[in-house]
Amino acid sequence: MSQYGYKFKGKYFILGAIGVLGLIFTTGILQIIFGIYTLGCVIGAIKGDN
Repeated sequence: MSQYGYKFKGKYFILGAIGVLGLIFTTGILQIIFGIYTLGCVIGAIKGDN
């Protein structure tokens, strides 16, 4: 993702925080979408950009 200018430490934690807020403040299908989004952020934080 560095070609798009998203190369900085902690980006997945910032994006994950948005996902967690979405999980807290939404209901129904949106909560499922934010759950999948947050899971992707966790996987991205663990694996990193290669």
